[in-house]
Amino acid sequence: MAKPKSPKKIRMAIGLIFAGFLVLNVIIHTLGIVANLKAGKAFFILPADISFGIRIVLFLIGIGISWLLARMIYAFMLKGECAVNESANTSFIVLFYILLTIATFAFLGALTWFWLPILLLILFIFSLFTLWRLLGGLLTFLIILLAIIAGIGTFLFASFKL
Repeated sequence: MAKPKSPKKIRMAIGLIFAGFLVLNVIIHTLGIVANLKAGKAFFILPADISFGIRIVLFLIGIGISWLLARMIYAFMLKGECAVNESANTSFIVLFYILLTIATFAFLGALTWFWLPILLLILFIFSLFTLWRLLGGLLTFLIILLAIIAGIGTFLFASFKL
């Protein structure tokens, strides 16, 4: 029979998932902001001529995928003997990170370069407290430092390329 994972290993895995989505969102949003402010044009991940209906369908598929992944993370944390409230809070924040990533891919373009980073900032504040509880202060500081370095690096790279 397989030995159950310790809560420490589960917390580290969840922390790495948080770090990955945080850095991905910071890079994408920084590219969108720089493209709009520097070049005066919207940054599109999907082609600009894709209809709004296709974007909505992609977002609805993303909602299903994010719900599935958040539910899997919740079950994963419960099997690792983490508290129910901690598991629920963590899975909801991961769900919203995935939703923000999908929304960014689907809708980044005209006028969304401004409100999507505001949502990222709000989600970043919530995840700061969750990461602190999951991983402790040092690893939370390192993850935030990594996100800031990724944002500054992307800003400098995009500023010189545009």
